[in-house]
Amino acid sequence: DSTFTSAHDLRQKGGFAEIMYNSTHWEANASITVLEYDADGTDGPAQMLATGGSRIWNRVSLHRKGYVLGRAAYVKAGVYGIFSPNSYRPPAYLAVADLWTESHLTPPLPGFFRMDADLSARVRNMIVLVRMENMTQGLGQNGYYETAPYPMPSRRLHFGLRVLFNN
Repeated sequence: DSTFTSAHDLRQKGGFAEIMYNSTHWEANASITVLEYDADGTDGPAQMLATGGSRIWNRVSLHRKGYVLGRAAYVKAGVYGIFSPNSYRPPAYLAVADLWTESHLTPPLPGFFRMDADLSARVRNMIVLVRMENMTQGLGQNGYYETAPYPMPSRRLHFGLRVLFNN
């Protein structure tokens, strides 16, 4: 009937903690993000999001870096991972309206893990990048989602080349 109603107040609470280490040959980073929603009332769209569970994301990265080949090239190689241990109900994306909304129709997203590996090298005026994303696809999980029902890309390989031209 083309009418809209206001949802109950929706509050969010959360936190973020991060620890980083950076030296001549190593870079390390670990972080955790926690997010929860709370809503007034016992029904309505905001309550569905509030009862959807805590969102917890653990991230970690470790890279080795340094000069090689008599300082002719600078190489950085390492891994990045993310782990979400629990399931939660995400908001739904309505493509035709281009908006996010709370929905009881979205299934809970299961816990997931993901790992990427990358290698980059700078040789004079050229930078080469090779990255394998989502290496854990199919290892104990069907994949992962950031919003239902749109799965994130599966395992894929990136190759990049950047050349700087100087006069």
